[in-house]
Order: sequence, then C-alpha cells, then structure tokens
Amino acid sequence: GIGSALAKAAKLIEGMV
Repeated sequence: GIGSALAKAAKLIEGMV
C-alpha cells in the first residue's frame, strides 16, 4: 500500500544520504 511505498522511498533516500 501507500505506507510501504513511503517506507521504500525513505530507505532509498537514506541510502543516498
């Protein structure tokens, strides 16, 4: 759902930072 999508985005952003 939307929650999992946000979690994925957060993980990707954290990996970039």
